[in-house]
Amino acid sequence: MVTLGCADNSPRAITQPPRLLVFTIAGTVFEHTGGGRRPVAGVELLVRSAETVVTTSDAQGRYSASVHGDVVSIAPVESEPYTAPCPSGTTWLSNNPDQTFDVHIVSKVVLSRTGVPDSYPITSIYVSGTIVEPTPDGFSPVAGATVSLGERPTLSFSTTLSDSLGRYVLCTAPPGVGTDQMMPLNVAKDGYVSTRRLVLGGWDERNVDVALTQIW
Repeated sequence: MVTLGCADNSPRAITQPPRLLVFTIAGTVFEHTGGGRRPVAGVELLVRSAETVVTTSDAQGRYSASVHGDVVSIAPVESEPYTAPCPSGTTWLSNNPDQTFDVHIVSKVVLSRTGVPDSYPITSIYVSGTIVEPTPDGFSPVAGATVSLGERPTLSFSTTLSDSLGRYVLCTAPPGVGTDQMMPLNVAKDGYVSTRRLVLGGWDERNVDVALTQIW
């Protein structure tokens, strides 16, 4: 006897990935100098979430942008004459979707000369130190070196420049993340061999000095 199988034509449920919530965030872009802070207009911001968008601050320094999901990081685009050593953002936007995200920036010229102004807010997890180079008389500071924390193009990326004494400070992005995590610290400058070292978030915070070697 032959048993004939019957085709199962019943509908099957198809599992769809959860759709990310979409939020609208807003805040003010503040430039920090030796004289304090002020709102600044016309700054292009890179708003990184599950989808990345670019927005521009208005005449009063205000901006707004759409964010997909809970995690967001906000900093100037690379072509701007400013950078944010401590980007703005959060890892849990749905807990407080109406919060304000002010973005604190510093001119790259100021950073490479006098460093982060006293008025600039440093978030809880950061890395700081000095960029130097060997000379016949010992180590000398390297000004204007680009120092970055994290990997491109991930959210956890921040960047700054070393000042005339070689000093730098960088925060993790979004603010407060990175405790007990190994993160790459990258240092580069024209005419020098680029250098990378790993730092432990929440532990290797101060005196993370890096030596650069000139290209001959």
